Amino acid sequence: MSELLKPFWEVWTAPPEHWHPLLIHFPIVFLILEAVLLGLFRLTGKPDYERWSFVFLHWGFWAIMVAAVAGFHDVGLDLGVGNRIWLGLQDRWHNVFRFQSAITVHAWLALGLLVITLTRLLWRKLGGAVAIRGVRGCGYAGLTFVSLWLLTAAAYVGGRVVYK
Repeated sequence: MSELLKPFWEVWTAPPEHWHPLLIHFPIVFLILEAVLLGLFRLTGKPDYERWSFVFLHWGFWAIMVAAVAGFHDVGLDLGVGNRIWLGLQDRWHNVFRFQSAITVHAWLALGLLVITLTRLLWRKLGGAVAIRGVRGCGYAGLTFVSLWLLTAAAYVGGRVVYK
């Protein structure tokens, strides 16, 4: 029983060195919940679904930002003395077009997801509930599908990096 409960206190008493794998699940869950609620809104027209889908989209965007910073931190762990986030950013910049690296591919997919999520967030913020109705709503749903596809691809490549 203590083995089952151990992770609840170990995350505080013996925090992990790599934070990205721990934090990446939040944007995944938030963006999937946003898509499910968006689908329910399209089916039922209930405003609560529209409102909560926007909340989860917002949380998903900020969770992606936090997970990205954690990813740069984790990349910078073994790169010498200094700020790990800054070292990770420098490493990614120096290897930005080195596509034989799974980390580079993962970073590009995550960047695409970030850009599309920000686009969808601005679309909803500026357009309100009208932005996801009618023809515009079909375009938004298409963009949501693309973001879920990018999320899946980024998760697949990231999983291959961690679980060789």
